Amino acid sequence: MTYTHKTYIGVAIIFVLSVLLTVLLPMAELFRGIAAMPAVGALVGALYQLARDHAAHERQVELQRKKQFFDLAVTFYATGTFLCDGDVVKLFK
Repeated sequence: MTYTHKTYIGVAIIFVLSVLLTVLLPMAELFRGIAAMPAVGALVGALYQLARDHAAHERQVELQRKKQFFDLAVTFYATGTFLCDGDVVKLFK
C-alpha cells in the first residue's frame, strides 16, 4: 500500500468517525458544529491530496513524453536520418 492510499484511508476514517460522533451522540447544536469540523477538514484534505496526485501524474506524463522524444531524436541521428514535418529524410544517400 502506498503513501497515497494510506492518506485516503486515514481521511475516510476521520470523516466517518466525525460524522458518526455528530449524528449519534446527543449534544447541543453548537457542539454538533464543532464536532463536524474534522469531517470538513477531512474533505478539504482529500481534495488537496487529489490535486497533488493529479499534478504528480501530469509531471510524470510530461517527463515520459520528453524522454520518448529524446530517444526518438537520438535514434534518428544515429541512423543518419531526421524528421522534417512528419517525413523521414535521409541525410547521407
